[in-house]
Amino acid sequence: MTSVRTSLVACAALAVGLAGCSANVTVAPEDVETTVEDSLEAQFGIRPVIDCGDDNIDLVVDEQVTCLLSTEDDPTEFDVDVVFTEVDGTEFSLDYQVAEEPN
Repeated sequence: MTSVRTSLVACAALAVGLAGCSANVTVAPEDVETTVEDSLEAQFGIRPVIDCGDDNIDLVVDEQVTCLLSTEDDPTEFDVDVVFTEVDGTEFSLDYQVAEEPN
């Protein structure tokens, strides 16, 4: 698996003088997609297209999300298993594994 660490702003002020985070901090799927795309592009010199769906993803250690990998020129899709390995507030590390066979 490949490890990636990134930081996100996940909480905002709730009211005058009050701030808080939900019990489950989430990340937009686009942030995970961009993180994996950047890493794969750095490794292979080609930027893939990663699709992790539309729903926010819980930032929880060992949370696994299956995304899809394709390229602009080839619609063949591969699963990409993404797992959060560390979560510290809004910072997280993740590992990902691209399937060897297409869907």
